[in-house]
Amino acid sequence: MALIQAVPNSTPVPLSTAQLEALTTQQITNQLQTQFGNNIATFNRIYNLVWNNPQGLTPQQVLNGLGADATELFQLAVGMANYVNSIIPNTLPTTTPYAITFNQDGTVTVGALS
Repeated sequence: MALIQAVPNSTPVPLSTAQLEALTTQQITNQLQTQFGNNIATFNRIYNLVWNNPQGLTPQQVLNGLGADATELFQLAVGMANYVNSIIPNTLPTTTPYAITFNQDGTVTVGALS
């Protein structure tokens, strides 16, 4: 008795146009849903790193660490929230728990609780 048997060569059956359409539709749907979900998850992680830092840093300390890139990175995050909310309203927060000031040098100053 042979434990390993040769698998006969088989010719793949070509998919019909309807099958190809369904497959392509599913691939597009999966990719868009995955990417959209990733955008939401990424924003939430970033938001919590700034405003609810798990290492105990204050929001100002986090933003100090971003230095002169803080304003640009903050604006990218706001843009992401606006994009997501334009598709599914109120999915991501568009306000911060604190007043913030964008400084000329690119840094961000955190003020009082909003």
